[in-house]
Amino acid sequence: MKAVAINYYNKKVRHQAIIHNDVEDIGQKIGANRMYRCRCCGHEWVSSINSPQIMDENVEKHIAEYYPNRIDCTEIFK
Repeated sequence: MKAVAINYYNKKVRHQAIIHNDVEDIGQKIGANRMYRCRCCGHEWVSSINSPQIMDENVEKHIAEYYPNRIDCTEIFK
């Protein structure tokens, strides 16, 4: 599973799509929200409107068309 986050506030990556390439559902919940972790960079988040969003299969297949200005999560979260 893949996820995408658009960072509007960080000057280093402003308006770039950050792609998490290997996302897993941790299996825990906080309230009604699921927790996810990227296996590539180790970043963990709770599903919410401001968190990275899980991509649909169609978006994953055509990622270059949807996010031409993208960077890999390992470049940001080291």
